[in-house]
Amino acid sequence: MTKLDNKAMGKRLQKVYKELWYLNEVTDRKEFAWRLCITIQSLRNYMLGVRPVPTPVLAILRDVYKININWLVCGNETQETWSAIIDRGQYTDDDPVHGI
Repeated sequence: MTKLDNKAMGKRLQKVYKELWYLNEVTDRKEFAWRLCITIQSLRNYMLGVRPVPTPVLAILRDVYKININWLVCGNETQETWSAIIDRGQYTDDDPVHGI
């Protein structure tokens, strides 16, 4: 059985937040927490790796922000879902995406 690394998952969640902030998808952590339907303290705990990111939050990250939850939880594959990359026309067989 694989043991999840909450600290590594938290760092990837921080990366998601920073990229969403940079893209003006969220204005600050308070808004990000609100959009994830959690408190700012819960977001802090997830980002610091104190607690694992729960399934309802993972579902929002996948459905709303098109984040690959395999990447978020385990660090495997790319950050975005393949469907999001293909929808934007950023993936071709000639130029595979290895990460964002």
